[in-house]
Amino acid sequence: MAWSRKRLVVGGFIVGFASCALLMAVAGSIAWQHRYRLAPRLARAYAAELGAQLLRAVPDGYVTKNRERVIASLDAFTNGVARGQVSKADIDRVTSLLFAGLADGRLSYQELDRVIEAMDAAAFSHPGVGRGEAR
Repeated sequence: MAWSRKRLVVGGFIVGFASCALLMAVAGSIAWQHRYRLAPRLARAYAAELGAQLLRAVPDGYVTKNRERVIASLDAFTNGVARGQVSKADIDRVTSLLFAGLADGRLSYQELDRVIEAMDAAAFSHPGVGRGEAR
């Protein structure tokens, strides 16, 4: 009698595991078939959350006190990236500094200064990229 109960319990675990695996396989198959519709939605939701987190992390008054420097650095860096004049390694360095600062949920003045300096170094190390340059 004890042996049949063990077989029943083991059989129940196997059936439960198999049904969960089958359910996940069906959900994965549906998601894979509709990936081209799901991917932009997920990317927009993730980007919106990431942007909100980044904006919440900037300390009060940083941009006000450093307005010209921030605008000039962002302008030169984004222009350089758009033209393909900033290397992937430079972009990775800037984003890694930014995300390292976001680890605790707040960016300090020093962390933001390092990000701006890295953007300047990346943008101004390539010819043809400079402050105040028109598109």
